[in-house]
Amino acid sequence: MFLVIALMGLMFYSTGRPPEIADRVIVHAVGVDVNDNGYKVTLQVFSPEGSGSDTPLDPSKPNVRLVNGEGRSVAEAAEECRRKLGGELFLGQNRLILFGKNIDLSRSDELFGYFLSASEAFLNVDCATSEPSAEKLLSVPVSAGSVASERFVSMIRTGETDGTVCGCSLTELITDIQSPSEMVMMPLFTVDNMNKDAKKFIEQESPIRLSKSAVFKQGKYSDSLSPYETGIISAVSGRGKYFFTQSEQNTQLIRVRSRELKADEVDGKLCVTVHLNVSPAEPTVGECKNTDSLTNELTDACEKLTDKGYAYLLGQELHLKRFAPKLYKDSPCTSVTYRVNIN
Repeated sequence: MFLVIALMGLMFYSTGRPPEIADRVIVHAVGVDVNDNGYKVTLQVFSPEGSGSDTPLDPSKPNVRLVNGEGRSVAEAAEECRRKLGGELFLGQNRLILFGKNIDLSRSDELFGYFLSASEAFLNVDCATSEPSAEKLLSVPVSAGSVASERFVSMIRTGETDGTVCGCSLTELITDIQSPSEMVMMPLFTVDNMNKDAKKFIEQESPIRLSKSAVFKQGKYSDSLSPYETGIISAVSGRGKYFFTQSEQNTQLIRVRSRELKADEVDGKLCVTVHLNVSPAEPTVGECKNTDSLTNELTDACEKLTDKGYAYLLGQELHLKRFAPKLYKDSPCTSVTYRVNIN
């Protein structure tokens, strides 16, 4: 009896995986571009011919492959990818959604319906913009044993701690695009021109760059923000903990230890003071530069961002709701001024 049970167990573990699991195609990254047919979706999926965290197979080969599909919506394009791959797409390990710069984020149902309807999809997945296209960036060769999506996410996390990048999740993207301001900020990836014969790999001399943030207004790409502006927005809005100072003498990376808000309503406008308790990001650096100078620098930066129409990114809507609900009810886009006080 014991022998029979042992043989049955051996058969189960060797060939008996449930079909719904065995037939899954593991998606690591999704690229979304627009074309004449609607949308072109590029999936970076796990390839069993290579190696990586999903399998201990041949380490001399990359462990991902790309597949493309087209359709009038992301769901239709993804369905074409599924047919080409011959298995059910599994988004539970998806690390990144990369949108082409020409995307229209206001077409929410066509773009996001697919991700929202997938029960295993992680809604806090990182989102970013790509120039010139998501397909091109995901097509950059990777070395053996690597997954390109991991490098994209790692670059975002590193940029956040450098005070130059402000990450954006799918949940944040959908919330922002459905706000009265309809404004979204996402990391912007670009790719240098590559010599096709050079066979450069991401791990060696990466042609991929992350140096700016893309701003979308009413769904369409509008402008890009510098790393300095991104860091200020991240610190003042509370979306991040690092920013760097900008001066002719030197640049210093600052960490926000705590943040407190106070507000006053003056002549039908909301004035928000953001109190930041800060310290140098590197303890060996010593003290931050003069707090009065830093206060003036950040307040001036916020004023310039507000003049450019980016008050929403600083937290305009949330601050109106919290401190001036009547103003927000009458006009959700009421002007807000910002002052920063460094402690």
